[in-house]
Parts: sequence; structure tokens; C-alpha cells
Amino acid sequence: MSSDRHYVPPSARQIEQYAKKVCQTVGEDCAKRDVMLGFTGFLKHMMAIYTRQLNAQASSEPSEEES
Repeated sequence: MSSDRHYVPPSARQIEQYAKKVCQTVGEDCAKRDVMLGFTGFLKHMMAIYTRQLNAQASSEPSEEES
């Protein structure tokens, strides 16, 4: 039986807010709209991949009942 854990990525709004803060911290060049949009898209894509990996790993682990 699989684990009861199910991971979900942060919301799009949370990722966008995080990307904005990072870009503002890094500097003026990063705060440009096209750079920020690209970075935000990258983070969303990476979070989706990581979430799928975590869920695949969780579903292949035995549940506590089986241990």
C-alpha cells in the first residue's frame, strides 16, 4: 500500500511573490519585467517537477501500516 502523503506545489501567487522578492533583492537588471517573468516561469516549472517526484516517491514507499 502507498503512503498517505500527497504533496502540492506552492500556489502560483506564492511563487510569483517569491520571484518578485528575489528579483528585487538581486538588483535592477533582475527586476526587469521579462527577466522576472522568465524566472517565475522557471520556478513554477521546477516546483511542478519536484512535486511530481515527491509524490512518486511517496506512492512507492510502504505505508506505516505495512512497516
